[in-house]
Amino acid sequence: MMILNELSYTKPAKSIHAAKNAMKRLVMNIKCIGLITKSRVLRTKTDISNLLLFKDYPLAKWRNDKSVDLEARRYFRLVTTKAPYLSESETQKMNELKGYQAFCGDVESEALTIAYLFDFISLSIMFNQTWNRSWINIRVVSINALGDIEENEELVRHVGIIKHVKEHEDWLRNKVFDAIHTGSDILENRENLFGVLEFCDGAIEGISSLGSGDPLAKKILNKLCVLDKYFTKWTSGPFDPSAIGGSVSPDSEATLNKYRDERTFSCTDGTKITFSWHMKVNPGAWRLYFEPIGPRRCIIGYVGPHLRTVKYDS
Repeated sequence: MMILNELSYTKPAKSIHAAKNAMKRLVMNIKCIGLITKSRVLRTKTDISNLLLFKDYPLAKWRNDKSVDLEARRYFRLVTTKAPYLSESETQKMNELKGYQAFCGDVESEALTIAYLFDFISLSIMFNQTWNRSWINIRVVSINALGDIEENEELVRHVGIIKHVKEHEDWLRNKVFDAIHTGSDILENRENLFGVLEFCDGAIEGISSLGSGDPLAKKILNKLCVLDKYFTKWTSGPFDPSAIGGSVSPDSEATLNKYRDERTFSCTDGTKITFSWHMKVNPGAWRLYFEPIGPRRCIIGYVGPHLRTVKYDS
């Protein structure tokens, strides 16, 4: 979803101070987008280790510069592992769309072409104010079905400073949800979608049963996002279910005494937990059981039809 605009680093910064500030700003922008989308990948054209930030100061040197914040260097190394720009399947799709070229001014840009065709958001290393804009005007040149050359003025979403992330925030959030259609989509993207949720087999089995068009898939996704948001923000103090919102409650002691086994599931580390806290999910009278282990950690134990209780025992 994030792609690095190669036009932004054709010329290095005018000072090492400006270079460091530009990288600091870029890392902050990536983190901010990541908090919204859970995406931790910045696509780059090639290995950018030799990218020149300043005279005799390539990116590889910045990565090892002890005067630069260690966390920022580690984070940037983590997110810049996607080179070249496209995966195999995306490259195949790109080949099907051959003939498209995007120009910013008179300069062709592969990154902006891809951003336009795949609806990615572009980011720049802002050495100067040239890229201080939330949209980039591009000229798209393509060949139509008749073999004629067409030119159209288009816009590509762009982030140069934190303010631009805020401008695109609603789109970024919707972009995440638009890609989810089934339970399998939720599970395949769970590392990007959720920062602090863990899933037991009982949860995985129920979520994976949700096929395309099942309204419960979006409902479950929304509930999981609500939980992830609460547990991400919970850093101290006791667990507060009222802060989650919606219908959140524990099972009664009588129900746990009678149907404890139905609520006990194995976690990824092999330990077994009896789950009591749950959220109601409709339509279909489903339940989502979770265990508040502590700040920034929540285990999802079961997702599926209503379990038996002393009141509803069938």
